[in-house]
Amino acid sequence: MHRLLRTTILITFGLLIICIIRGCADDAPIEDVMALSPLEGVAAAESAPPAHAVKVFPNPCIPVFPDTRFTLTFDAGVEAARVNDTPATGAGRDWELMPGLEVGTARLNIEWFNRDGTRGTTTIGPYVVLAAPEVLESPTITRGTVRNGEVDVNPAPINASGFLFVFDERVIGAIKLTDEACADLNWTGTVDDRTAALTPVAGQELANNTVYKIEIDVQDGGGNRFRATITFVTKPK
Repeated sequence: MHRLLRTTILITFGLLIICIIRGCADDAPIEDVMALSPLEGVAAAESAPPAHAVKVFPNPCIPVFPDTRFTLTFDAGVEAARVNDTPATGAGRDWELMPGLEVGTARLNIEWFNRDGTRGTTTIGPYVVLAAPEVLESPTITRGTVRNGEVDVNPAPINASGFLFVFDERVIGAIKLTDEACADLNWTGTVDDRTAALTPVAGQELANNTVYKIEIDVQDGGGNRFRATITFVTKPK
């Protein structure tokens, strides 16, 4: 009887140990799954190398102006970039901005922020910064006796009083009348104040059904030039 009881206890104890071992074995895969969680997998996929270098256009060999826009191309994508404390716009490797340099010489102090949280800096230059070119506005004809390309022009009143062209500002220069082959007809040309005029000459009056040209070459006080050839045709008789 005692032998049977002891055998039963040993069997029961053995089964208990087997169940405990199996329970621990069942828990092991759960620990492995947690070690390879989806969040950690995404983080690993999104990691990117930091940028170490940047190319700038235009480069310092090219003179620039205060309103020149610069492009930055990094050797890897970055989160943000700025030059001389001015933020650049863009994404990834390509960014651009207008830092607004002052006339003279200037350097670009470039700073960028990598996706891994690190920061990079470099200095490019010096650049030669030229003054912005002035916008040159040439004199403009506000009204005239004939228009370029005009046809059926009546020669009679012109033979009596000549040609007159009015400009929007004071001009100096020359004006002359030629035939279709550009031969000077020797009308008296006068440029004075805001006007350019041609006075008829006896024996060189305009004829009917003929092509004529008026050549104007004037400039204003700032040297801004206006050149034009006005071609017109007189009406048939």
